[in-house]
Amino acid sequence: MAFFVAIVEDSPDDLARLKEHLARYASEAHLEEGLRISSFTSAEDFLKSYEPIYDVVLMDIELPGANGMSAARALRIVDPRAAIIFITNIASFAVSGYEVDALAYLLKPISHPAFSLAMRKAQAAAAARQTRTYVIQTPDGIFRVPVSSILYVEVVRHSIYFHTLQGTYKRRGSMKEVEEELRGMHFCRCHNAYLVNLERVSSVSGNDVVVGSDMLPVSRQRKQEFLDALTVCLGV
Repeated sequence: MAFFVAIVEDSPDDLARLKEHLARYASEAHLEEGLRISSFTSAEDFLKSYEPIYDVVLMDIELPGANGMSAARALRIVDPRAAIIFITNIASFAVSGYEVDALAYLLKPISHPAFSLAMRKAQAAAAARQTRTYVIQTPDGIFRVPVSSILYVEVVRHSIYFHTLQGTYKRRGSMKEVEEELRGMHFCRCHNAYLVNLERVSSVSGNDVVVGSDMLPVSRQRKQEFLDALTVCLGV
């Protein structure tokens, strides 16, 4: 299972040390194959085109421009789920971390045991999210399916079709409503009619994307946003 980490740190030396801690933790937790790291040197770059796909955000507080606490407040507006771990030289900021439901607060220089403990908490929170289920109410009954088993969602007029590993379920509703319900769980629209589970994408070729055994169109208007989200999801 992929584990997505964002590092917001302007110091090249501190960024390198955080990556070393992450590499060591990944080895300890057997995450080497699933670890996906994105790094940003400012809060503005981090928030500019934010997608709610990260399991944990390692946020330096002393950043150029908007500081890490301001960035965390802005982050919470668009993503209430990501675990925030603050990293700084100044212990007095710790109390402010409660405002944004920070998971941990690490002081530089960071010890690996403290880093590892915070990451274990973040990984446990991510695992809880990944086992989430989604309830689909159809004319035939109410079905609870794992979110990870949803391949893609399709809208046809006023009907929503959930294409899952268990089968296809149909209900009335709007794509906007479903998109909001699945926000933060690696779903992105490739077309006005399709909402795709990025972790289930097999390939993209031209204006087509393969999800499971189905080929779906990628619209020109949504192509760049979709490819950007897929790139972040896959960590490439």
